[in-house]
Amino acid sequence: MRRPVLLLSALALVLAYAPAAGADSSTPNDPLWDQQWGPKQVNAPDAWAASTGDGTVIAVVDSGVDLTHPDLAGQLVSGATFVGCAEDGPCGDGDWASGGQEAGEPDPHGTHVAGIAAAATDNGVGVAGVAPDAKIMPVKVLGEDGGTFEEVAAGIRYATDNGADVINLSLGAIPGVQVLEITGLIGDAKEAIAYANGKGVTVVVAAGNE
Repeated sequence: MRRPVLLLSALALVLAYAPAAGADSSTPNDPLWDQQWGPKQVNAPDAWAASTGDGTVIAVVDSGVDLTHPDLAGQLVSGATFVGCAEDGPCGDGDWASGGQEAGEPDPHGTHVAGIAAAATDNGVGVAGVAPDAKIMPVKVLGEDGGTFEEVAAGIRYATDNGADVINLSLGAIPGVQVLEITGLIGDAKEAIAYANGKGVTVVVAAGNE
């Protein structure tokens, strides 16, 4: 039985990535690099000398990813869709347009988050990713009108069972919604995060994004 719907809205990225063989630090030639204050603020170019995220899979549990995006198409592993499904279980591949009519119009937030995390870098296209040699697992749990904690939990468990090293949750409850305190509404998500942690997966969640 589905729990009462609690809409979720996508927020901002908090990214972690695992150490791996890296490349020399350099200024990427991506045309939007000069506008990317975030990677500079966390000293990403210096970090690239130690690690570029090679061998790491980052699951972006969000609104799906544009699988044809030129900065992301070569950065992807198989994903799944959990919003707009007729039955329990996944019904798509994590593409931002998947999930059928119930999912509504595609939301670019997940694509944006995936690009921050691991867009192809120094390729003369778009932006530079913080972990440009990592792979993105697109897991769609949010549609045009949000989603439920059940869908978020299902996405977390899917990512854990299918090879994610890091799970990113750039999402949260709509401001002012007090039903978060009702027993059971967030239990699924808490249990799923504990499950992921128990399997050695790092789960990072947006916070303080007003």
